[in-house]
Amino acid sequence: MTTPRSKGMSPPPEREETVRLLAARIVGRDGWHLEESTQDADGFRDALAQRGMAVAELVEIERWTLRVPADEPFTPKNCFHGTAYRAGWGYDAGADCWHAPHELDRRFPGPTLNVDRLDVTYALPEVGWIDTTIRGGERLTEFSMSEVFDPIPALLNWLERLAGGNFGRISMDVEGWYVDFHCFAEGDRIRFVVEEGWDGRSMTLDIRIDRIALLAGLYCPLVVLWESDAFARAYMHWNFASAERDAWDAAWEHLTDEDDPVRLTPAPIRSPCIDAVLRAAGWDW
Repeated sequence: MTTPRSKGMSPPPEREETVRLLAARIVGRDGWHLEESTQDADGFRDALAQRGMAVAELVEIERWTLRVPADEPFTPKNCFHGTAYRAGWGYDAGADCWHAPHELDRRFPGPTLNVDRLDVTYALPEVGWIDTTIRGGERLTEFSMSEVFDPIPALLNWLERLAGGNFGRISMDVEGWYVDFHCFAEGDRIRFVVEEGWDGRSMTLDIRIDRIALLAGLYCPLVVLWESDAFARAYMHWNFASAERDAWDAAWEHLTDEDDPVRLTPAPIRSPCIDAVLRAAGWDW
């Protein structure tokens, strides 16, 4: 049965709304106030002033355009926490404010722990999950990487930047839960902080470590896993790139269960630049 709408009725008219995520430092307050607004910077500044908040500094974090019904009022939902965290901002629940990406000392007040090594375990994948354990001294954090939002390529790029002496952050989506790595210089060592959460984040690891020890701790066990025969045999549990897989996938619908291969060879993930940095530092693995 066809409905009147399916007979050719036009969809309701729409209009475009530009939404901005803005951060304002308010005079007399700690940190930053974040809010979504359909106003530009000047309009948002005036709106805050009418609410008794004098703006000392204003930053636009991101903007996007939405299509909404033309005859309905539109109000931003202020569901911006994920966007802010991906841009490097962090929420301070105690002070009820946000801190900017460069305000690392305020985002991560400590206490931190000095360690000499990082012990990382990447388990064999199981139905699209790689359980990961990171231990620094007596501190430990555990999470699982998801094949759905495969973080391995981005993680390797982040590690290559670390090998080159460039610090920063990476955010991994584990299906509605986020794991963020932060890495920045602090004295003659590297501060390595792991945050986890959804709308909000909480620190699960905060250590100070030598850069090469951090690099080796995260990189070497991943390569060992990737090059193992057990990982090659777990190809049904992680969709790694493989020339053999390409050929097998192409013929898959014509094959029987008896034709399934025992193993597939993963495309290499070794990084020549990371290997060179580790060798130059005398790291023998």
